[in-house]
Amino acid sequence: MVQYNDTERCDIYTLNASPKWYYYRDDLGTTSAFTATESLSIENAFSKGNSVATISVSDALWDFNFDFLQATEAANSSHVLTIERVMEPNAEVSCESDLLFHVCGVASNIETAIVSLKLLLQDSTRMLTHDLPTESSTVDQTETSLLTSVKQYCIRASVSGDSSGKHSTLILEGVEGYVDVVMDVMKQASLPLSKQAIVPSCSSASLDDNCPKYWEPQSSVIELKVVDSESTEGKALWDLVKRTLPNAKLVSLERIQNKWLWDRYCFAKERMHEKNKGLINERCLFHGTRQNPPEQIYRSEQGFDFRFSRQGMWGLGTYFAVNASYSHGYAYAKGTTKQLIVAKVLTGDSYCSEPKNDLRTPPSKACNASKGQSYAVYDSVNGTTHGSQIFIIYDHEKAYPAYLISYTCA
Repeated sequence: MVQYNDTERCDIYTLNASPKWYYYRDDLGTTSAFTATESLSIENAFSKGNSVATISVSDALWDFNFDFLQATEAANSSHVLTIERVMEPNAEVSCESDLLFHVCGVASNIETAIVSLKLLLQDSTRMLTHDLPTESSTVDQTETSLLTSVKQYCIRASVSGDSSGKHSTLILEGVEGYVDVVMDVMKQASLPLSKQAIVPSCSSASLDDNCPKYWEPQSSVIELKVVDSESTEGKALWDLVKRTLPNAKLVSLERIQNKWLWDRYCFAKERMHEKNKGLINERCLFHGTRQNPPEQIYRSEQGFDFRFSRQGMWGLGTYFAVNASYSHGYAYAKGTTKQLIVAKVLTGDSYCSEPKNDLRTPPSKACNASKGQSYAVYDSVNGTTHGSQIFIIYDHEKAYPAYLISYTCA
């Protein structure tokens, strides 16, 4: 599932299992499922809008005709299978779709993008609920619109009714931003939506309710939790380090669970989402604290407080690196052990700039007052130095210290 050329690479990262494809054998009178790999190949061809595609299934070539939902073995035209695509077996009003992320770019950057994607999707969820009339025509229209749109987005959709039968609620839950897109599709279909209630993962009156689902229970506001290096979470983190620090030896991985900092970070995320119409560009980046113990950041109420930072190549701000090898030069040392922070950073609409050491805020954007456009600045600044892309923020609430990585490196 990987395509190469001299300078680029394209990976297909599947977040969940693809929709299942089934086939019916008339000679045996049985219905069976294709394997996960076979279903993925069939789904890729189907999603591209192909009417006919030749696909290798069980070490044989088959000609799939999606218009007639049939597959014919290329070497034996008399062998015909009737095929069927099933989104969620035995579900009448709820459906779940899967999203294929096509990550394309320069080969040296592709692994970082995929690892960052896995980490960011742990908590970037949003849930919307809408009250719907229960007329059969409206329910049918709702379900038709959902089935059309959820194929493209990683969301869960369901419609539930109360005992009286006079009221039903549509619930959409999934990756932040995509739920909003699906709701826009349904509004354009002129569905009678009302009483909108948005409950994003980063907005809650309770700090406990506000915490990511993958956080472990904690008895105090700030705690560190050991991450198993063999878990999906641990492997993704360590892969991010090893990409540019291949000689590094792991000592420990710890998740930073600071409810105060997380709550403030989530508020900044929601505000940026609204300001930029969904553009937040949340990234997992490295940060070294030099001589300062990392706990001064993750156990504080301010987090990455740029007021105590040194003036750098892009002025007075907090600096984060894409490559661990760059931040390694700024890592905190405890004997022979080094420590780096992996941060979630809201880079938003970022301004790419050559070094400019007098910056105190990101540059302002061009605006047209005669058209009612308001004054605005970029959300962050970025540039490249010593082989790594660097992002600089000038508001400490736009970054959250997510993990503490301890390691040794020759």
